[in-house]
Amino acid sequence: MPRKRRDPPAAAGPPAPQAPAPAGAGLPAAREPAPRGATPLSARDEIVALALATGATKTEAARRANAGVRTVYDIARRPDVIERMAAIRLEILTEGVGKLVGLHSEAIETAAALMRDRDVTPHTRLWACQLLMERTITLTEHMDTRRELAELRQAIADLDRNRE
Repeated sequence: MPRKRRDPPAAAGPPAPQAPAPAGAGLPAAREPAPRGATPLSARDEIVALALATGATKTEAARRANAGVRTVYDIARRPDVIERMAAIRLEILTEGVGKLVGLHSEAIETAAALMRDRDVTPHTRLWACQLLMERTITLTEHMDTRRELAELRQAIADLDRNRE
C-alpha cells in the first residue's frame, strides 16, 4: 500500500513575523490591485510569491509562510501566483533600472574626468575614452530600437482599431 506524502513538520516555536519591506529596500512596497474578475491572492500565497520571486528556496518560502514545502510547490504552480511573481520581479527590475539611470550621468562625468586627467596613466585615459564611445553607441542603438518598437506597436494598434 503506497504511503501518503506528508509535509515536514513546522519549525518549533512561533512563526517568524512577516514585516513589510521598508521603502526603498528593492522590494515592491505595495501590491497592485488584482485585475477585474480575478481573485486576489491570500496573505499566505502573497508571502510565498514574494519569497520565491526574490530568490528564496521553496523550503525558505514555506518557513516564511508557515506552510509545508509541498504546499509551497502547489502554490508556486498556480497561474495566478506565477503571474504575481513575474509582476514582483518586474517591479524590482524597474526600480533597479531607475537607480542605474540615476547614476548614469555621474558615471559619464567620472569617465570623462579620467579621460581628461593628465595625471592618470595613458592606459586608463584610453580606457575611459573607449568606454564613453562604446556606451554612447550602445545607448543610441537601444534608444533607436525602443523608438522603432513603440512605432510598430502603435501601427499594430492602429490596424487593430481599423479592423473593428
